Amino acid sequence: MIILITIICSIAGGLGTFMCTEKLKWYPLKSSAILSLVIATPFEICNFNNYLDIPLIFFGASFVGMSSNDIFNKLQITIAALLFGFSHFLLSSNFNFIGGTLGTTACLSCLSIIVLSRYSKEAKANL
Repeated sequence: MIILITIICSIAGGLGTFMCTEKLKWYPLKSSAILSLVIATPFEICNFNNYLDIPLIFFGASFVGMSSNDIFNKLQITIAALLFGFSHFLLSSNFNFIGGTLGTTACLSCLSIIVLSRYSKEAKANL
């Protein structure tokens, strides 16, 4: 159940930030900050002890959504955010108290999508 919530929050964070940047023409930092603030505020006001990682996951996935729409499309952002959520679920217990975990995980998920898309383009060209 927790992995499902993690993946849903990461997809919402990445895709929401990307869509606000693309459709509303907000700057990526502005869309990440506003959406993360909207998600994090109820968790600060109400005491949701079981789901304290949701604002962090959403904020980290918004790093994926801040990627350029010249490089990524919606499907690639969705897959990168899904990869971020899955890798955060697997690696979060290993990186306690180490700064930069969210950004590093988001960067690695975006880089893996870039590599996969380049290899798939080369594979299609060689057929």
